[in-house]
Amino acid sequence: MRSMSIDLKRHIGTRLKQARKLKGLTQERLAEKVKKYPETISNIERGSVYVGLKLLEKLAQTLEVPMAFFFEDFGDYKGLSRSKIEATEKLKELGSKLSGSQFQLAVEMLETLVEHSGKSRKP
Repeated sequence: MRSMSIDLKRHIGTRLKQARKLKGLTQERLAEKVKKYPETISNIERGSVYVGLKLLEKLAQTLEVPMAFFFEDFGDYKGLSRSKIEATEKLKELGSKLSGSQFQLAVEMLETLVEHSGKSRKP
């Protein structure tokens, strides 16, 4: 079982990557803005290093998000792979851009996919 600190590092990294992409920044450009090496940003996004509060605050300011952004939904993704966490965040991002009726249609399409997927997996 992974420790909570590893999960938190990975979560912060996923949230950093999401905020960076929403701002349209590359890792290199973000690194320039916070005066760090691109490898540092990459390591944080992969969840392979701890990030100090001072740097986290600088990243939040640069990306124009509250520091709490990096901790939102922590624990909700326990046990999920990094790719599923990133896909879930992408779905949230895309869903926020849809109208109410478009969002409902997307939900219905996903429900149909899940229903169909479950039937095809049965022996």
